Amino acid sequence: SEGIRCAGKIYLPSPLDNMVPCIVMANGFSGTMDWILPDFAEHFSACGFAVLTFDYRYLGESDGEPRQLIYAGRQETDLRNAIEYARSYNGLDGDKIVLWGTSLGGSHVIKTAVKDPKIAALILNMPAVDAVKGSNTQGKIRSSKTSYLQAIRFTSTLLLAALTDIVKRALRLPPHYINVFGAPGHAVFADQKLVLLCQCKISINQVVSYFCVSMFLQKK
Repeated sequence: SEGIRCAGKIYLPSPLDNMVPCIVMANGFSGTMDWILPDFAEHFSACGFAVLTFDYRYLGESDGEPRQLIYAGRQETDLRNAIEYARSYNGLDGDKIVLWGTSLGGSHVIKTAVKDPKIAALILNMPAVDAVKGSNTQGKIRSSKTSYLQAIRFTSTLLLAALTDIVKRALRLPPHYINVFGAPGHAVFADQKLVLLCQCKISINQVVSYFCVSMFLQKK
């Protein structure tokens, strides 16, 4: 994808009939193709669909430096190139490409389909399309047992991390990394149910405002 090798995996139905439809799956935020996607892909394949999963550049098994960089625009480009790969794959019907996206990947899927009228259908799992309505700020504050002042402090910490990353990028320095999952104020996501799933760190250039600014919002 733009000269960077992106790793992927194709799940084929058995038996493989000629020209089967294919579902291209776009994971969310820092998600890789070995996380969440295999269970869905195996089920779709058992139902007669081919499935293509892949890692965005900088993540997982794909190439690209610096590692663990989240860059929404480049993820969308990787998705478009994955679609073209599926269309060129022998035995897959290029006119029956379905896009599946979760979280930030859901946003990528929607934007890609708008620009590509040949996409046959979309499957959206909690797509990140509205930071305001989807933030559920009060619910998150209640579940984490924090106050609004603490939420503002935590958000300010994340914004500072984002600004640090932007400045370091402008100065051509190594990225500033924070945890994907962890304690409030120290990670992008703080839901305790997610902490056990991933302990990786990321550079959040280009997308941090979507997740952070909404934390300031309060229900009127």
